[in-house]
Amino acid sequence: MTVHLVSRQVPGLLINGGAVLSLSDRVDVDLYRVRSHIRELSQIGVQGNAASRLNQLREAELLPGWYDDWVLSEQVRLRKGAPARLPDNCPRVPGAM
Repeated sequence: MTVHLVSRQVPGLLINGGAVLSLSDRVDVDLYRVRSHIRELSQIGVQGNAASRLNQLREAELLPGWYDDWVLSEQVRLRKGAPARLPDNCPRVPGAM
């Protein structure tokens, strides 16, 4: 699919900043959301609502509904790697991840 075709089919999806092509800020990127949850956990630590964020991380999906081989392997990698990315001050809830 070409940039021109994508721009015609979904106006506003792509932002052409000259030498840089990017997604609109209005696009919800699942991987960005997971990384945001991990950052929030590092700030919340043991004082905040860490259980809720851990639950959101446990249920996080990368490209839900996609079944290409590369997507499936990245989904597995995300699931296995998320606990390792948690900060040291994050509480560990048995069975949460």
